Amino acid sequence: EGREKGREEGREEGREEGREGLRLAVLDTLEFRFQHVPIEARNRLGAIKDLKTLREAQKLALTAHDLSGFLKNL
Repeated sequence: EGREKGREEGREEGREEGREGLRLAVLDTLEFRFQHVPIEARNRLGAIKDLKTLREAQKLALTAHDLSGFLKNL
């Protein structure tokens, strides 16, 4: 039972690291495309816990015409 709990904790840590890496990639993309990323966008990205939503944010960061469009559709 203890080993299983440890494995699950390790898996969750790995998932969180993956989400954080994707979050940073989205921010990097936004900074590259739009130079300045306001704190509002950073906070909204930081609040996303769902991997699917982060993946959508990544696509949106690549395709949005501007930052306001990104935030509107986030």
